[in-house]
Amino acid sequence: MPVGPDVLVGDRWDILYRSMHVGPDVLVVDQCDLLYRSMHVGPDVLDGDRCDLLYRSMPVGPDVLVGDRWDILYRSMHVGPDVLVVDQCDLLYRSMHVGPDVLDGYRCDFLYRSMHVGPDVLVGDRCDFLYQYMYVGPDVLDGYRCDFLYRSMHVGPDVLVAIDGINCFDQFMWVQMF
Repeated sequence: MPVGPDVLVGDRWDILYRSMHVGPDVLVVDQCDLLYRSMHVGPDVLDGDRCDLLYRSMPVGPDVLVGDRWDILYRSMHVGPDVLVVDQCDLLYRSMHVGPDVLDGYRCDFLYRSMHVGPDVLVGDRCDFLYQYMYVGPDVLDGYRCDFLYRSMHVGPDVLVAIDGINCFDQFMWVQMF
């Protein structure tokens, strides 16, 4: 999959990518059940030996999300059965309630302003960096507006990575971080 000047190439997409090259910045994974086993991102590095949810260590450019241990997402985040709340996360959600099927954020330009997550469906009214409609089968990411993943995606200092919401939602979502 070519994506603008930056390129994402994968031979097999079980959930995300088995191998993915991104322009001068390189994301390389050998097997991605949930996320990446190893991911290098330019001068900022995301590196983990096993990424069950996100990464164990993550420095992030001028906007900084830094934690020595990332059980779910960020250092400042309340995770109840259905709730993700962060005090500072312009690049994800400033406020996000996660019910059985709902992700709703006060400020989420880089994800969904409104997203219903059923067994296989992600739907958002504002999703430039995601899908307006995405079906996720065992091996399939397909949608109303998505050649395979993204029609156009900038990956340089800005990076799109995926997270698994575990108790929050069933499928995967792409998040522009940095």
